[in-house]
Amino acid sequence: MLSFLQEFDLRAGLENIPGAVGFARAIELVTTQETEQLQAMRDRVIDRILAEIPDTTLNGHRWKRLPQNANISFHFIEGESITLHLDMHGFAVSTGSACFSRSLEGSHVIFGIGGDHERAHGSIRFTFGRYNTMEDVDSVVQTLTEVVQELRSISPLGK
Repeated sequence: MLSFLQEFDLRAGLENIPGAVGFARAIELVTTQETEQLQAMRDRVIDRILAEIPDTTLNGHRWKRLPQNANISFHFIEGESITLHLDMHGFAVSTGSACFSRSLEGSHVIFGIGGDHERAHGSIRFTFGRYNTMEDVDSVVQTLTEVVQELRSISPLGK
């Protein structure tokens, strides 16, 4: 931001208060709009997966969660297998937080909310960002449906 110089150009003078207020409001509007878009994508992925893929469980509260994050368990298959298959189709998902990405242990968060080993090891975390679209959500759900069917057909865990 620019300001006017005073005292023979030795110190800044009047700050651009209207510019600062306008900038703060612009950030507020962008953040609100982005949050709404992220929530819409998160809700869509949750709704579609739970409706279209049997034997799935949403981990955590339906609404009291971060706007860009969804964690879902897929019964009878390992989350690692889902992650690898989705990666081969160009989708980046994870089985847990980045700080535990190298661990083969189930998510401590899933255990913390009362989940068992099957639920913890069959969990996938979806995280959306400003560059994702609703088309991305629909595409990942379509691919995920096929991947889950394929993996369950060969799974020794049941069904």
